[in-house]
Amino acid sequence: MPLGIENDLLQQGMEVNSYDLVIAAQVLHATKDLHATMRNVWRLLKPGGRLLMVETTKDWSAQHLIFGTLPGWWLSEEPERAMSPNMPLDMWQRILKTTGFSGLDINVWDCQDQDHQTSSVKLQLEVEAS
Repeated sequence: MPLGIENDLLQQGMEVNSYDLVIAAQVLHATKDLHATMRNVWRLLKPGGRLLMVETTKDWSAQHLIFGTLPGWWLSEEPERAMSPNMPLDMWQRILKTTGFSGLDINVWDCQDQDHQTSSVKLQLEVEAS
């Protein structure tokens, strides 16, 4: 059964505070409310656990042409994401800090050339002890 990260974790049979590592690739941005999403991700992890995620952090026009035709592209309810579900690194940092994570510990871009960077291929975040 797929995990609905925006829904109640316990009702889905998930154990909270029980995972050492959560890996999420290009899925967390595709939710309505990133604060609620990230709080649920945080709830899954043990204290000291880690989140490894890949997310697009810079828009590019072909991406909007392709994915913009899909209804899931427009799920986000935050005003900052009205034109795109993608978020720059500073916005990820703010959301992570307010949802229990230590913040962005590692960021590796998909391309060395800054003009062509679109995604962070690795963000590693540590859950703060409760």
